[in-house]
Amino acid sequence: MLPIDQIDKAVEILEKDGIVLYPTDTVWGLGCKFDSVIGYERLRNIKSRNAEESFILIVGNLDQLKKYVTYVHPRIETLLHY
Repeated sequence: MLPIDQIDKAVEILEKDGIVLYPTDTVWGLGCKFDSVIGYERLRNIKSRNAEESFILIVGNLDQLKKYVTYVHPRIETLLHY
């Protein structure tokens, strides 16, 4: 777990349309706030992605996911529930 001051700093950076580097279970990730147009453009430029290529959206639970996607297959819902 990261110290609270590092988490606070990451939140501050994200709120200012910045990019953060964060650990996952296998690799390090680069990310921005999901609704930041400036952050998205910065991330796209850093990763050399064109506008047609998508990014991963990390959510904390199924309800959060349903806010951003139009359809979740019932089998996926079951898997995510467990």
